[in-house]
Amino acid sequence: MSAIALIEYAFMFDTGEAWSNLYQFESTILKYFDALGFEAEILKTVEGATGRRILMLKKKPMPVNAPNEKAPVGRPQSTGSKFKDLADRKLSKVALAFKKKK
Repeated sequence: MSAIALIEYAFMFDTGEAWSNLYQFESTILKYFDALGFEAEILKTVEGATGRRILMLKKKPMPVNAPNEKAPVGRPQSTGSKFKDLADRKLSKVALAFKKKK
């Protein structure tokens, strides 16, 4: 089981120069953690309590993406054509030239 750490910071800023309210500040800090790959959740504290806000940070799961493959153009190859491609045979010059164009 992993350990949980609680770190307290205090931010002071002029509301005329930065954020004019708490929600603008929280929106900015949530976007910052999102850009770093973390999911930040604001935990609800006891109703009526003032001054303390807690953010729970969790690493976002990395999406598993298939490699970017281009979709084939045209209709899919038939089973018979696939077997012909796998067979070892000598092709004529015309057939080789046609195959190179594909």
